[in-house]
Amino acid sequence: MPIRTLIVDDEPLARLNLLTLLQDEADFELVGECADAAAAVQAIDRLQPQLLFLDVQMPGLNGFDVLRASRSQPLPAVVFVTAHEKFALQAFDAQALDYLLKPFRRDRFEATLDLVRKRLRLAAEPEPSSTPCRPVPGEPLHMIVKCGAQWLFVRFAELAFIRAAANYVTLHVGPGTHDVRGTMADMQKCLPPGRFLRIHRSYIVQLAALQALQPVGGGEYMAVLRSGQELPVGSSHLAGIRNALALAHIPRFGGAQQRAGGAAVQEDLVQPVAARREGARGIEGAKAADPGFKS
Repeated sequence: MPIRTLIVDDEPLARLNLLTLLQDEADFELVGECADAAAAVQAIDRLQPQLLFLDVQMPGLNGFDVLRASRSQPLPAVVFVTAHEKFALQAFDAQALDYLLKPFRRDRFEATLDLVRKRLRLAAEPEPSSTPCRPVPGEPLHMIVKCGAQWLFVRFAELAFIRAAANYVTLHVGPGTHDVRGTMADMQKCLPPGRFLRIHRSYIVQLAALQALQPVGGGEYMAVLRSGQELPVGSSHLAGIRNALALAHIPRFGGAQQRAGGAAVQEDLVQPVAARREGARGIEGAKAADPGFKS
């Protein structure tokens, strides 16, 4: 069955662009388009789309208000489409599937559609009858996870972070990813204590993969991994991050560290906001390893 898709944008040319791109995709069906937020709320509840391309800034309600106002449960998979990078953190919190920054190329759009196909296929799988991951008895370096019909060994040293969305989690292992039907609570039961850190309701990161915390304004932070990826930090997790960094003997925010000669220096994991990169680092850890989100 085609993926039922709704487009919401107050700009006619933006809607036409998305419509034109979707016309070449046989497995996507456009069920409607809306030019304002109020019409979008009604259309979501009436048409029950599986996928929503949603603008952020519109007259009256914005895109986030649309999601809050909808009575549809579950909500469709959401791809935010906007010309503004600054809403990326809010999109993380809204558990959006992707974040397209206007203008975008066709290959970037195709990557988004591939991600949508993958996620909806996974969401349609039956609930697992047993836990989706298991520790390996007597083996502290691995766990096994259920991906589809097979069980895979995952080395903790290669597991950079885990992202949750709806009823599945994505494990970012080395250069690849594994989608698992399960919850963050399931994953935390299998992870070694003190080695992985919950930094957001949707993210668990390996402590050794963490390089810096970057302020992005308004008291919010992004976690910068050694790979260069950026992940959102939930405000309720900041205290836990501080404690974990201290226990791991990594300088805390503004903490002092001794030089070989004995003089104390400030080595702060909080780094200044970097110059804006070309394109947004959006969903999926502001993307680098996940093919569904490319800067």
